[in-house]
Amino acid sequence: MSTPSASEPSIDQLLRSTPLMAGLDRTAQDSLVWRFQHCRFKTGDALIRTTDNNTDLVVLLDGFAEVYARTGNKRYLVAILDPGSVLGEMSFFDVASPRTADVVAATAGTAAMLPRAVYDELLAEQHPAAESLERAVLQALSLRMQYTNETLAELLDTHKSGGLLTGLARIFDQNGDAQ
Repeated sequence: MSTPSASEPSIDQLLRSTPLMAGLDRTAQDSLVWRFQHCRFKTGDALIRTTDNNTDLVVLLDGFAEVYARTGNKRYLVAILDPGSVLGEMSFFDVASPRTADVVAATAGTAAMLPRAVYDELLAEQHPAAESLERAVLQALSLRMQYTNETLAELLDTHKSGGLLTGLARIFDQNGDAQ
């Protein structure tokens, strides 16, 4: 692995700047950053599979990923994740819960993983960083749920108002781009 150039941020700097870590105080960041492992990935690499038994918490440091939900043999693109996104949090906090989606790299990038065993050690020590991490992940989940609710509301509104073409026409009319 090459070392970052002066203009390129380090893995630690990238992790500290993510929404997950940015809201934590410096002591909590210092307690957590070194516990994360990191890996580079290529376009098309699976970051999480529904068949995984892995319960690591994953943070995208750079690059983009696509989230696919599965129904039978079909999979549906349900989200595109950008740098700073947290993934795998449900299985991280509920080890009996299976992975609920496939996450595939849309571009090359870097991810940081916090193994569940490390979190368990923090809990056993009653380390304040465990609570800080929990609050940060809950905040990320809350933001994701808000976005999901807004998206569902838009889809339902489009469905009620006559379909996709009507919805697109309404959107463009509101922006003054349509005639």
